[in-house]
Amino acid sequence: MLCNYFIWYANAFCNFIGVFNKAFSLTENLEDEFASVITWRHKVSAHTSWVSPRRDNAPTQDMSIVLYPDFNFKFDGHFEVGGAKVGRATGQLIMPSISLPTQGLGVTEGASLTEVGSFIEEISSSPNWNWGLVSTHERLKKIVSKYASVKCV
Repeated sequence: MLCNYFIWYANAFCNFIGVFNKAFSLTENLEDEFASVITWRHKVSAHTSWVSPRRDNAPTQDMSIVLYPDFNFKFDGHFEVGGAKVGRATGQLIMPSISLPTQGLGVTEGASLTEVGSFIEEISSSPNWNWGLVSTHERLKKIVSKYASVKCV
């Protein structure tokens, strides 16, 4: 169910900023401001890169069908999508770096999950499409409130 919230929001969000751009003379460039959401919408939510590659590399195509929400332990404690990457050497799924207790695992103290064992490897190039629904919506509310006369809830 959580994945559906991200899919719905990304699609509705892109439509909303298109209408908002036409309705107001903005000082912000919303396509630049929310590039990660728009990229994720175009390559994952609306039509996956795996089905419609549009000059995308293989790791991008692979990740476009891995809809895997991550819980952001580092910043605001909300779910995000688009943070997982595929390793170039093995095709192994690499999750965003999070600090977890490693006591008794034979791991250097303070190592993050992505630094453990074979997780260290070069990351292939893929789009910057990591975004959080809550942080995106909070930023959008700030922008909309500058232009709309009705208070955003």
